[in-house]
Amino acid sequence: MAFIGVISEHQKFDIIKKNIQKNVNKNEITLININNKNIENLKNIKFDTIVLLDSIEKFKNQNSNLQLICKDIRYLIINSDIKIMLDVLADIKANILTFGLNHKSTITFSSITDENILISVQRSFMNKNEKLVEVGEYNLKINKEERTNLYEILVSFIIKQLYL
Repeated sequence: MAFIGVISEHQKFDIIKKNIQKNVNKNEITLININNKNIENLKNIKFDTIVLLDSIEKFKNQNSNLQLICKDIRYLIINSDIKIMLDVLADIKANILTFGLNHKSTITFSSITDENILISVQRSFMNKNEKLVEVGEYNLKINKEERTNLYEILVSFIIKQLYL
């Protein structure tokens, strides 16, 4: 079982969890929301992946716990549209994937309509089974309400590519 830590507001985490649970056997991955209140209790969990959806500025007093949680992760998934204190994560030896509206992100959007999102993988990467996720565009059908959850859709897409 892989533990995936998501640093985000609880509402955003719930959207990601809902998107992932549609396609995942419960024994494959466990998503855990990491916040300033629970990080102390999570420092002994061996996370496989950490997702930085929101800024880690709120963890200023928890740098050592954040570094401990990230110490042996396989993947670090970073929102490239927010400011990240990279010095806190400097010693991490993980595969880094970036996502966002930034055109230099590993995974970004090519097109967004009311009913479809075209996600662009701009650099290939290996998933947990050593299968190559190739450069290309991936079409996702969405409903109008989901258009406001763009970052959550990208994170869900990345986790599915890595673990499913």
